[in-house]
Amino acid sequence: MGSTYTRRAILFAIHNPREELKLVVLKLFTFFRPDTKLHALFSAFGLMKSFLALPVFLFLAALLFPGRPPLAFEDKLLITFEVVYILPFLLTNSDPRFRMPLDALLLLHLASLLYRRRTVSVAALRSQTM
Repeated sequence: MGSTYTRRAILFAIHNPREELKLVVLKLFTFFRPDTKLHALFSAFGLMKSFLALPVFLFLAALLFPGRPPLAFEDKLLITFEVVYILPFLLTNSDPRFRMPLDALLLLHLASLLYRRRTVSVAALRSQTM
């Protein structure tokens, strides 16, 4: 029936839902923060690590800013995959180094959204001039 630690964790979550929610938010912050374990945040490497933590924020900005083309089925599938990838880290152990595969996927997805936004904008301009 599982380990003692698993049972204790489940009991804690059941009896302390507010504290569990705080922990999930803290794990989310930890997951998306710059990885500064080896280098201070304001060192050259720390600043580079901060820059590497940007893909999720750039992706969210591309989703929220006006002018985005409608989401295709593939976009919805990728967003679902991206969210599902994050969930185990919110329930167990969260660390910025686990985010690297997600960052690569987010950057590719962002490039796809930006390319389609540009394509739609160019097509709209051409139809207006004709």
